[in-house]
Amino acid sequence: MKKLVICLMSVTLLMLTLLAPTTAHAAENNEWVLYRISAPINYSTVNTSDIKNMTVHFGVNGWQEIKDVQLNRSIVDYYMGRTFESFWVDVYLKKGSTLDYCFKYDFNSDKINWDNNSGKDYHVVVDKSNIN
Repeated sequence: MKKLVICLMSVTLLMLTLLAPTTAHAAENNEWVLYRISAPINYSTVNTSDIKNMTVHFGVNGWQEIKDVQLNRSIVDYYMGRTFESFWVDVYLKKGSTLDYCFKYDFNSDKINWDNNSGKDYHVVVDKSNIN
């Protein structure tokens, strides 16, 4: 039975790898790059299993073209019964543009927290893709 479960898991992982979208590895062109926005998580103060979902609120070049996008969720590690996760989303941006953003945490308890970098928001000049 154990071998059957391992075999099924292996086939599933192989199928997911073969069917996975490849846009995350898109090459840069002359104007646009694929950029990953990742949420900073302080694991000593936030238990990620308490987070219902997380949204990035972002704009470009001084908060123009504002969008709200729900972040993807990935398990990073398990340690001593605790799950550590990352939250991220990939967006296409023009080279040289400034990405302005902050994060909204929605908790299972219906509590909402905003992370705006202590009132300064997050800003980064996008000069190349940060997707490997």
